[in-house]
Amino acid sequence: MSESGHGWLSPPEVEMRETIAWLLALPEDERLRMAEAATCSFTLESPAPQQEPPASAAGAERTEPSRSPLQPPPRRLVATICMGSVEAALLLCQQGLRPAVLNFAHGYNCGGGFEHSGGSQEEDIFRKTSLFLSLWPRRRADDGPGVLARGMWIGDFDKALPRAESFYPHSACGGIYSKHVRLVRQVGRPGHPLCPAGQVKECPCFSVITVAAQDVGRDGTFVPALLRDKVRTLLHVAAAHGDRALVLGAFGCGYFRNPPEDVAEAFSDLLHSEFAGCFDVVLFAVPDRVGPKLDAFNRRFPVRTPETLLSILPPHNAPQKSTGSQTCAGRMRNLKRRHVVSMPLVLLLLVVLVVLIV
Repeated sequence: MSESGHGWLSPPEVEMRETIAWLLALPEDERLRMAEAATCSFTLESPAPQQEPPASAAGAERTEPSRSPLQPPPRRLVATICMGSVEAALLLCQQGLRPAVLNFAHGYNCGGGFEHSGGSQEEDIFRKTSLFLSLWPRRRADDGPGVLARGMWIGDFDKALPRAESFYPHSACGGIYSKHVRLVRQVGRPGHPLCPAGQVKECPCFSVITVAAQDVGRDGTFVPALLRDKVRTLLHVAAAHGDRALVLGAFGCGYFRNPPEDVAEAFSDLLHSEFAGCFDVVLFAVPDRVGPKLDAFNRRFPVRTPETLLSILPPHNAPQKSTGSQTCAGRMRNLKRRHVVSMPLVLLLLVVLVVLIV
């Protein structure tokens, strides 16, 4: 517990307050990039557009992009990993990728209870990354200190972080895209300390797609068609922004009580039909070690250990061992060497031939 001008703060409150203060002290150019956000307002009546499935998904012969016979096909990986979304994003960033991370959002309260609670995936992302700068200014007009259990201390930052256009509450199938989010805490160290402020540009960078699952506990009824449209929204947003690596997960399977089997099946169906081939790497971050959520995703996307993933997925920014252009360049160098070696031999043969003729 920690004391402030508003009384005692819980550990999650202290951690979030430290994160906000750290973010607001950053150089303005970096803060402005972190604050960028775009919204989409899809509904049940007007959902995200259906993608044209590739020929292979429709049962026809698939036409691959032209490439050299010596060039290996692109690697694609879809798997489940037993860790949190932030940790999975860091794993991909360390491999040179820039993933898009799905934020299991609260569609009415921006960030859920991020300023006082610490249990949800969204709240974890808020505490460990810069997502606060992108979303909190776009909260509901009536959201703020003291509203629905919000801590009064959050109002201390209102002057430094003025409101922007409100993106809350979300439409039924809507979402928000934050393209420049940084991991600001050292998740591998005890207590997850903040990164040195002077090294912010070295902090891992990724995008975040904020979409709210159905609140089945509140609504009382699970609607499979609504789930499918919400999943299509987040995949459409990722594909539209050119993201090739995704960190997804057991979307809405916690507090919102979405059935894990249905959620895993919706992802599997759309990834293997409409969005087949759109993404190179898809990780389902499920921090459970056992249980129905892990079982549902493992059946469709086998669990991999971090070590196995790293062996399958080479660093993205490392040179490929054998690409078409490199192979062609190597062949040209070998050809030049053969020509250099053979020229003296040709001259010698000509001299011998002249001597014999004379």
